[in-house]
Amino acid sequence: MSSGFIVTKSSLSRQSKPAEFEEVVFNSHKRKEKNESASAPVKKKNKLPDPIPKRENDEQHKFLKKARYEVMRFGMTGFDAAKREETKQAIAISLGAKPKKNKGINYKELMEIRKKQKEEEKANKAFHNIGKTTTGHASANTKKGKKGNRQHRSKGDQNKGILGVYGKVNKHELPKKK
Repeated sequence: MSSGFIVTKSSLSRQSKPAEFEEVVFNSHKRKEKNESASAPVKKKNKLPDPIPKRENDEQHKFLKKARYEVMRFGMTGFDAAKREETKQAIAISLGAKPKKNKGINYKELMEIRKKQKEEEKANKAFHNIGKTTTGHASANTKKGKKGNRQHRSKGDQNKGILGVYGKVNKHELPKKK
């Protein structure tokens, strides 16, 4: 060992002979052949509960469902024809029907509608810039005397908030003069 050779784990592993080759063969599991008597259907026990529990009072459930439907129908009698039709469609959709497709609009008519909407938005924007709504009323609540209320606040209220203490140093934090 005086030749200057330093023994390491890798040098020791190189000196030892490699282990002999070992062959491993994988044999897959073959299914057992079913007997004729075993081919009859066998009930399996499910560990999970049934997703839909059986109703004990099936008649009562049907009665409640029917009552709900009658209440909805009675409520629809107060609607006008268009609203009644919409409600019927909504009920059908909730029961699983496919909703009606949107009715196509002529391209020229669609462009006119969009043009009118843009003009209305511009008018609303112009009024908003002035500070008025389309009816002419003020868009923001402007109460006089807000500045006066600020002066009447106590010092404790002024210090509260995010910026209340910003840039202020307490006398206790200042170093004492010697």
